[in-house]
Amino acid sequence: MENNKIGINNNFSIIRLMAAFLVFAGHMYVLMGMGVPTLMIQPIHRMGIIVFFICGGYLISKSWERDKNYIHYMLKRVFRIVPAMAVYCVFTACVIGPIITTIPLKEYFSHILFKSYFKNIVLYITYFLPGIFESNPYPNAVNGSIWSLPVEFMMYFFVPLLGGGYEA
Repeated sequence: MENNKIGINNNFSIIRLMAAFLVFAGHMYVLMGMGVPTLMIQPIHRMGIIVFFICGGYLISKSWERDKNYIHYMLKRVFRIVPAMAVYCVFTACVIGPIITTIPLKEYFSHILFKSYFKNIVLYITYFLPGIFESNPYPNAVNGSIWSLPVEFMMYFFVPLLGGGYEA
């Protein structure tokens, strides 16, 4: 029973799901102002992030191995992140934000923070939306987890440099 589809016969999905749970749980403790549980003397959310970066590094390296055309490789990376970030930003800023903001909607939609939030689409990370989460332990931060995306994208440039074998 051989299957040639990538990702069908591996356990990366379950490993990444467990890592996501660790990040979610760790951040939940932080945002509730509680002590974060540890795993191997590290906060659990840090362990989840480490697992994400390890799995991502492996999967991206395999992608480069399959097709060493730099343009194809980078286009795949861009189309993996940018459309999802666009959907995330529009949904967060235009659906969730208006529901939970503490300021009038006219002020919300005209605020510079609302407009700046869309810079996330091109990985210029900004965490703030007007009138959102003002009383949290990390005030105004809408999604602190997105800090990792520019780091991940920067690593995409290193894989071809370290992996070599460019094709035109």
